[in-house]
Amino acid sequence: MAASYSIDRLLAFIKRAKHAVAVKVNANVSASLIETCISLVEAGLAVELLLNKSTTAVLEDNPFLLGKCLQLIKKGAAIFLIPPDEGDRIYECIIDFAEIHDIYDENVISYQEEDHLAELQNRVHDFQSLKAEPFLVEQGDILINLQLSERAVLKGDSAKVSWEVDSADRIVIQGIGDVGPYGSKNLKFQRSTIIKIGAYNARQSQVRALKVWVSEELKITYDIGFMSKQSHEYYSLVQAENYPLAYGVSLGNTIRFSWEAADADEIKILPFDIKTKKGEHTFSPTESMIIEIRAQIQERVLKRKITLLVFPIPVFKDKLVPLLTNIDSHDPFPIPDDLQNKLGLHARSMLRNEEKRYDKLRENILKHHKRIQSKKINFKRVNSFLFSAIKRAHSRKSGVVDILQSIQDYYNNPRYGN
Repeated sequence: MAASYSIDRLLAFIKRAKHAVAVKVNANVSASLIETCISLVEAGLAVELLLNKSTTAVLEDNPFLLGKCLQLIKKGAAIFLIPPDEGDRIYECIIDFAEIHDIYDENVISYQEEDHLAELQNRVHDFQSLKAEPFLVEQGDILINLQLSERAVLKGDSAKVSWEVDSADRIVIQGIGDVGPYGSKNLKFQRSTIIKIGAYNARQSQVRALKVWVSEELKITYDIGFMSKQSHEYYSLVQAENYPLAYGVSLGNTIRFSWEAADADEIKILPFDIKTKKGEHTFSPTESMIIEIRAQIQERVLKRKITLLVFPIPVFKDKLVPLLTNIDSHDPFPIPDDLQNKLGLHARSMLRNEEKRYDKLRENILKHHKRIQSKKINFKRVNSFLFSAIKRAHSRKSGVVDILQSIQDYYNNPRYGN
């Protein structure tokens, strides 16, 4: 009766799953469990079974059950062998990364995400960290290794999804599409998300899943910017409504970083080793770096990582070289005679191209200022024009526009004299 109670309860739980099921079995495997898992895989769920090593002898002596296990693997599930579980728990199952059930002979202890989030996250992590070896894997079978850089992130933050897949003809990640056998992507998350990967070849399919939890209960705000050498005023690089978490500054800038995480139980700012929940820190970086705000709340640790890119040379100069006031917009670009004589035909052709580019740029600047009906060209307007030109030129390059936009306010409003 006890064995019937435990398997009936287990099957009732896993049949409720919609995305993923993981079951740790500390007893002999039943045919009903394998058949139920086969139906779940056929419905597109990610299924993992972790079997007690001591039960493999029973499987190998039962050709029917062993054949069912092979069928389950070919359809997309994974079976692993683990050391015996201590205690009298018969089954442990995780349903959609949202509930855990510990099933004993005559009772069940359950943990739901809404009531025991920290416990559930830790148990999922422990489950996935078990030293398990694949069972019934043959040469040419698909092997999937799916990893996440962070299990929990703050709303709007990103985590890296990495994968390695062997022996598959096609690999699809839900929400991303077709991918190669090895790769990674940084994904930004607005809500808790189950990431599912499927791999296929002519004789087999495999499906795996992981979950990223997004916390909205903890608010971490920050600001980062630099001090102008001319005005000694502070200029923020952060757009409050769109934290890109990556900013570009010039070598030699004095950076001011401020933060607040009032709801955190503990906080640590790396690499500065600061532990106050609110404050600011001024520094002059010599190379690109990552600032990490590590906050602990209710036994969970959440991280916000901010990338600060330090360019070896200034992105822009605080002041541009003054335009010559006596050059008419139609004057040719002057090239010294002695330099002309030393140039070969090919070099002169390249220089003429540079001359045309220079003339075109100057013509555009003059047209721009004529359009705003100003006879006076000042550094602020030229800076703004050049900034827009550079942003347009790099508009198709991933990540460049975000960095340029984070420093746009400074170059549009440089706060120095005309």
